[in-house]
Amino acid sequence: MTALIEIIIDGVKKFGGEIVGGILFVAALWLFPSLKRLLKKDEVSSEEARQKILDAIEANRREVERLKEELTRSGASGKRSEAGKELEQKRREEGRLREELGRREEALRAAEARRQEEARRSIEDEPRDARAQFKLGKKYDDAGDFGKAVKWYRLAAEQGHPLAQCNLGAMYHSGRGVRQDYSEAVKWYRLASEQGHTGAQCRLGAMYHSGEGVRRDYAEAVKWYRMAAKLGDMSARRRLARLCETW
Repeated sequence: MTALIEIIIDGVKKFGGEIVGGILFVAALWLFPSLKRLLKKDEVSSEEARQKILDAIEANRREVERLKEELTRSGASGKRSEAGKELEQKRREEGRLREELGRREEALRAAEARRQEEARRSIEDEPRDARAQFKLGKKYDDAGDFGKAVKWYRLAAEQGHPLAQCNLGAMYHSGRGVRQDYSEAVKWYRLASEQGHTGAQCRLGAMYHSGEGVRRDYAEAVKWYRMAAKLGDMSARRRLARLCETW
């Protein structure tokens, strides 16, 4: 398409206003059909297709601006009014494309919201066992609803679910969905660690290492790092090596 535009510009420079109208017509034929094809319903069902549309719109905008600039510099004053109308028509066409894209994206967002709601309800129907409670908490956590994530993590953690205990500790540690409380974080990390959760062991070691929620104790930090490292936790191995180098 770049080669086409260059040919068009050369023609403008050589022949001036007599071919302005024809140039705009040819450019319109080349620039817009591909965009219209991209907006077919079956081609906007994915993020990749939406991105292609956005890229095409952006490419069209750049070509329109470039063509407008070249036409202005060409001195083709006799057809300038007509050229202005053609360019305005292109802008309106691009606006319609953007509106259509917006409607398609909104429909996709609504469909995704319905899917997530159905998934939430399928788990939330009987969230009495710890595993289901943890899964529900994780879904809320991933969705950014940290308050509800804490609620369901806590219910699962109180039943002894180690992943929920570790995640609840992380929520207290970071202050997501609950007031930040290092002591509570240590409590839940410890409960999960005692069940062999390597991530919790590494985090508990880090709490002793930094002195957050507990008195700083390098010996305890090494203890928990070593437990996690023996079970294959790479983060714990790196932390243990750094601590041993400086301690």
